[in-house]
Amino acid sequence: MKKIGIYTLGFMFVLLFSQCGPTTEDAINYNDEIIAEQLDVIDKINDLDDAVTTYDSQQIKTALDAAKTQVEKSIKKLNEIGSFDGDSKFVDECTALFKIFESQINDEYKEQYEIYAERDAGNYTDEDQARSEELFKLIDDKYFPAHDKFTQAQDEFAAKWGFNLEAE
Repeated sequence: MKKIGIYTLGFMFVLLFSQCGPTTEDAINYNDEIIAEQLDVIDKINDLDDAVTTYDSQQIKTALDAAKTQVEKSIKKLNEIGSFDGDSKFVDECTALFKIFESQINDEYKEQYEIYAERDAGNYTDEDQARSEELFKLIDDKYFPAHDKFTQAQDEFAAKWGFNLEAE
């Protein structure tokens, strides 16, 4: 009789401690929370890209301000989300991607706005057009490596926690 009690107690102990710690479902929810922020940021960056192609400085300025606000909000949110089970690589790579966007908003996109404001004033030159094209290349050159690191970190996170990523 005493052995049954010890085995039962041991089984309950194992059951109790096997339920501790994050689950795959927790990891999926963590992933989804980060991706929700990414989608919000990407939406505003896409709006900014669309505005730039209008050559309308007012539309660009409005989209620039909206993108800047969203990126700042999302960086703050990622800081609140923090690491998952002591691993911060996924959230860190997303934060790094957002910081690239933040830098681009303050530099390349802001300069695009200034160029198109000159266009609105009738002062647009061939040099302005050339610089605008350079800025688009700089944006891509900074974005793609950061995006690749983010995607790799997400893939590794999903593999570690045993879930599949769905394409949106």
